[in-house]
Amino acid sequence: MAYFTCESAVPLTHIESGMLISSGGFQHINRKLDYYVLLLGREGTLYLTSENIQYEIKPHTYLLLQPGQEHFGYQVSQGPLSYYWIHFNTSRNQVKITNDYYPGKSGYCFPRWGIFPSSPRLDLLLHQLLDISSQKRSPNGDYAVSLLLLELSWAYQNASNFHCGSPQRQVFEISEWIRLHIHEPQTVSRIAMEFNYHPNYLSTLFKRVTGDTLLHYINRQKVSYSEELLLNTVLPIKQIALSSGFEDEKHFMKLFKQYKGVTPSQYRNSFCQVHLNHK
Repeated sequence: MAYFTCESAVPLTHIESGMLISSGGFQHINRKLDYYVLLLGREGTLYLTSENIQYEIKPHTYLLLQPGQEHFGYQVSQGPLSYYWIHFNTSRNQVKITNDYYPGKSGYCFPRWGIFPSSPRLDLLLHQLLDISSQKRSPNGDYAVSLLLLELSWAYQNASNFHCGSPQRQVFEISEWIRLHIHEPQTVSRIAMEFNYHPNYLSTLFKRVTGDTLLHYINRQKVSYSEELLLNTVLPIKQIALSSGFEDEKHFMKLFKQYKGVTPSQYRNSFCQVHLNHK
């Protein structure tokens, strides 16, 4: 496996970022760019070839393309497709592409191809980067893309420390279950029953590993998911509440303001400028 390794003493250079949205039948053109391209899947599957390797970029998977790498679509997408694209660069003497994993205390190190987790921080950094990118030549973009790749590095390092049966692995599996059932109403008791734990044990385990209560984590995940819907759809607030697993719209609005400090409508309006490609 090839790893992207780079020192983080100097911020990366952000060029441009955006999100491609297609209703179906999209095939990536043949391109060769002189900077890095990071693609992160959001919906559907992007079929891409690079260096004679065929990739399927699906939701929560990513691919990092190096400068000068030819890449093109090898198959037409079926159904709705959306993915984030991020263009950036860095000093060539900072970068190493290696087959060995060498995580540093202060630097970027993650596989060029892999899975990115469902993370409120990662989601927020993505949306901030896209908003900054729309402002054209803002120096804040350099720091935003640097933070995003540091978060990706940390997430991979954290996941690589898990081993079967460990408390961290148990919590990871629970958090993944919460993500997959984010559309449904969730309670500590329901999750405990799903994993055959006593609710008190589950709450204690989650608190010990994450430093956060399970109920707080559930609420944050639901609010984070609603943020994505607010920014990337035109669904009304009531529908977003239901899609995020809230049975009561007023409870959703109260909880959203409690966690984000603004109402859902105010949040949507604050990130209204995003570079979208409609294909």
